[in-house]
Amino acid sequence: MPGYFQPPHGDVVDAVARALAEDLQPLGDMTSGMLDPTITATAQMNARKPGRLAGCAPAAEAFRQVDDSIQIEQLYARYNTAIDTGDGEGFAQCFVPDGIFNPGHAVLEGQEAIGAFANDTHKNMPKMRHNATNLVIDGDGDTATGSAFLIGYLAAPEYKVIVTGRYIDQLTRSSDGWRFTDRQFTMDQ
Repeated sequence: MPGYFQPPHGDVVDAVARALAEDLQPLGDMTSGMLDPTITATAQMNARKPGRLAGCAPAAEAFRQVDDSIQIEQLYARYNTAIDTGDGEGFAQCFVPDGIFNPGHAVLEGQEAIGAFANDTHKNMPKMRHNATNLVIDGDGDTATGSAFLIGYLAAPEYKVIVTGRYIDQLTRSSDGWRFTDRQFTMDQ
């Protein structure tokens, strides 16, 4: 349609956050709370009017902000992407500062040790890829548990599975989003 555009992603994120803050804070939806509950009305939805934030982007963003499982799934994806691209800092940021990670052969404590592990892994196996499957996430509030199966493989010079196993995770919601507090990997025998 001429004259319509997709709003910038940052604007969508901010608008949805403001709307959810009003609806989900302790006072609840303040706008509807000011209305007399005995009054009925008929409404017409006009989603495509200038100045209205509507469409798929705001709906998807609302689900992303409300549903913790989506944010936790993104944490799992960032973890795998960081180690597979040699981003030790990004890998370490998937953990709380005093996080614990046991990749199956040692217990690593703190972001510095965890980031160094990711850098070393990528340096020694730059074509290794991590594929987490069958994610199970349980929790309520600011803590959760998670588990996932891992298929670790070399993408080149030819595809070769080099490790399979299972992650068992403890997670917490921090001011920066969901993070691992404890991640234990057990290799299949």
